[in-house]
Amino acid sequence: MTDEVQHEPQPSLRVEDLRLTDILQTLSDPSRLLVVQRLADGGWHSLGVDAWGGLHKSTVTHHLRSLRDSGLVEYRMVGRNKELRLRHEAVESRFPGLLAGVLSAEAVSDVQPDA
Repeated sequence: MTDEVQHEPQPSLRVEDLRLTDILQTLSDPSRLLVVQRLADGGWHSLGVDAWGGLHKSTVTHHLRSLRDSGLVEYRMVGRNKELRLRHEAVESRFPGLLAGVLSAEAVSDVQPDA
């Protein structure tokens, strides 16, 4: 028997409540931008502390909260782990082309995570 119970995604901002300034501020951090890039395939991902390039757990918690509060990601609990998914459709419907622009190879070619 497995204890990996999947719960429904936690409530996120409604599409009409997404704010461009909040999203751009969230994406202005290199570490968060790289995580959004990892989530760009639209699937659910478990991003533990190790996926953040050695950042302290409290810093990772801050970044995850920023991503969620801006409306860029939604999360669900799977067992004791949190999985994230980029809200691509919601962001795209509110701000067409935004994610494609900021996640293009040219836009992220020089992005390095904060140390």
